[in-house]
Amino acid sequence: MRNTPGVDALFEGKRKGPTPQYARLSDAGVVPVDPAHVVPQPEEPVLRSNAAPVSRYAAREEFVAQDDGLEWLYIYSTAREIDNFVGHGIEPLVKIGCSRNHYTLRISQQAGSTAAGTTLVCLYAYRLRNAHQAESSVHHALKLQGKHVKDAPGIEWFEVRPQSAHKLVEAICGSLTRTPRDSK
Repeated sequence: MRNTPGVDALFEGKRKGPTPQYARLSDAGVVPVDPAHVVPQPEEPVLRSNAAPVSRYAAREEFVAQDDGLEWLYIYSTAREIDNFVGHGIEPLVKIGCSRNHYTLRISQQAGSTAAGTTLVCLYAYRLRNAHQAESSVHHALKLQGKHVKDAPGIEWFEVRPQSAHKLVEAICGSLTRTPRDSK
C-alpha cells in the first residue's frame, strides 16, 4: 500500500483541510474556521534551568493500587488541552502510559518529543505491581469505546475526560488509596 502512486498523491501539495485537532477546536468555537484568520500570539521566552524536571511533572492526584507495587501508570495532557476542557467543555486528549521508573522521570523524557512547545500536566499517577498489564487493559477498553486518537504523535493518546479515565483505571486496578499531597 505504501509508496504507491495513489497513496503518495494523498500527501502531495497543500493540505486539503484542517487537521482533526484544529477541526475539533473550530467546531467548538475556540479558533476561527479558516486557519488563515488565526492571529499569532507573541512567543514567550522559555526559561531554562539545570534543576531536575521531576517535581514539575508531579501528578495532581497520586494513588496506590497495591502497597508493594513499584511501577507507575500515569495520565497526562497538555495545559492547552486542559484549558480547552475547563473553559469550553472540549474533551481533552490525554496520554495514558506506564513506566517501571518514577512517572515524573518518564514524563520529563517525553516532554521534548511528545508535546513540544506546550506544558505537560500530569493529572493522575498510580503506583501498582504490573503497570504494563493495567495500561494494556485501559487502552483496550478505551479503543473499544472509540476514544483512541489515531492521528496523534504516539499510540497512547485518547480523547476522554480525565475523570472518566480515572474511573476506568479504578475499575481495572481495584481499590485505590489516595497518596497525601504532603508526602510527595
